[in-house]
Amino acid sequence: MEEFVKFIHCSNGVTGEGLFCVLLKVMSVLSLDIKNCRGQSYDGAGAMAGHTKGLFARILNLNEKAIFTHCYSHRFNLALCTSCNAQSIRNLLAHVKEVSYFLILSPTKQQKLEEHIDKITPLASQKKLKDVCKTCWIDKVHDMDTFQELFIFVVSCLEEMSLNINKTFNHTTSTSASSLLKLITGFDFIVALCIARNVFDITLPITRLLQAKSNDIYNGLNLIQALKDAVCSLRNTVD
Repeated sequence: MEEFVKFIHCSNGVTGEGLFCVLLKVMSVLSLDIKNCRGQSYDGAGAMAGHTKGLFARILNLNEKAIFTHCYSHRFNLALCTSCNAQSIRNLLAHVKEVSYFLILSPTKQQKLEEHIDKITPLASQKKLKDVCKTCWIDKVHDMDTFQELFIFVVSCLEEMSLNINKTFNHTTSTSASSLLKLITGFDFIVALCIARNVFDITLPITRLLQAKSNDIYNGLNLIQALKDAVCSLRNTVD
């Protein structure tokens, strides 16, 4: 079980030494004895997890029972992001990013996308693409889902921009729209999009559970194993 104590201002900076000094000072004010600490959990940043000068190492020198555990949800997030280094998935994410930025960074283009959505599904809850390059895995999965849900509208919007029959857009915009349209309507892109979303969605429940307050290390390991089994099953029945 976790209990929130308080926010601490990093007045001495965010180095391992600075964080260590501030933490000891606050614990003293709260009458919390560092000798009673039985665990530490951070992400993998050097200031937190460094083996010699990181916050965890400095606390461990004071109390050998304060074992450091790299946050399981963060480790899972890093493993998933590493798996996206497959060339087809890297290309997919890069192209989705290009299209998303092309549309959401311009009110005129965004309005055109919304017009295409309203023609067919005026009650649609999602009418704007998101940034799929966020660090948070849950956000990345949700944003990929949004892209696939709006895919047909994005294609029709880019088609209108590339043809530019009414001369609504300038030459640069029309040319860019034509290039992006070619990228996202290719066979490789569409197959990668469908496979990626299918696999990403499987990881979502476990990502949420690993962040739950009531979860423990044993359950966390079982959840990861269950995900591995699910992915293996997908591979074995891919046909």
